[in-house]
Amino acid sequence: MSTPGRPECEFRSAQHGGCLMSAVLDADARYLRYPSALIDRLALPDGRRVVVRPVLGDDALATQDFVRGLSLDSRRNRFHIALKELPPATLRQLTDVDHVGHVAIVAETLADDKHEAAIVAEARYVREGGDTHFAIAVADAWQGMGLGRALMQRLLRYAARHGVVRLVADIADGNTAMLRLALSFGGRVAASSPHGPGVTRVVLHLAPPAATRQPASPSARVPRVCLNPPSRRQR
Repeated sequence: MSTPGRPECEFRSAQHGGCLMSAVLDADARYLRYPSALIDRLALPDGRRVVVRPVLGDDALATQDFVRGLSLDSRRNRFHIALKELPPATLRQLTDVDHVGHVAIVAETLADDKHEAAIVAEARYVREGGDTHFAIAVADAWQGMGLGRALMQRLLRYAARHGVVRLVADIADGNTAMLRLALSFGGRVAASSPHGPGVTRVVLHLAPPAATRQPASPSARVPRVCLNPPSRRQR
C-alpha cells in the first residue's frame, strides 16, 4: 500500500524489497557532504608518511583492525572500557557518519607491494545532546610523532569553519597524553564531569574564522583559541 502523498518508487530491490532510488539519492547526498577539504598528506619526523582523509562507509573492517591493534591501555583510554573489538552497533556508528553532525577523519598508511593501506589514527567530533564531543586515538607504534596533534589541528579548524564554537572531551584518568594535548589547544578543565569520578571533562572554545569574525574596537580584548600553539610535547 502506498503512503498518501508519496508515490511508490518504481525501482525496487528484488532481494531486499527496498527502494533503489532512495538508496541512490542517499548516496548522492553523502557524496555532496563529503568534506574533501580534509584530505591531506603528512610526513612524520621519522620519515613515515600517511594520508589524512574523512571516514568512508566502507572503513568498517579497517576501523575494526585499527581498534584490535591498539594496546589494552590505548583502547581503555579511547573507549573508557577494556574492550577487545568494537561491537557491530558501535562500529557502524563510527563509520556510518554524515559529515555534518558527525565528522571523522583517519590517518592511513600508504599501500605498497608488500602492505595494504591501514588506519593508524582517528579523530572525530559528534554533536550530541547540546554538546559537541571530540575524541582522538593513535596506534601505539605511531604515538609520539605529532600525529594526534596534526589530526586535532585539522579537526578544530574544520569545526570552527562550520559553526562549532564549543567542544568537550571526556578524558579517562591516566590518559595524560590526551589531557596535555587538549590543554595545549586552549582547553580548560571543567569543575566536574557528568560521568563522575575517573573521567575529566575538558572544554575547548573555538574562535570563528577571521573572515566571519566581527571587527572589534581597539579597546576590546577578545580571547581566542590558537589552533597551532608551539609545544615541546606532541602526542
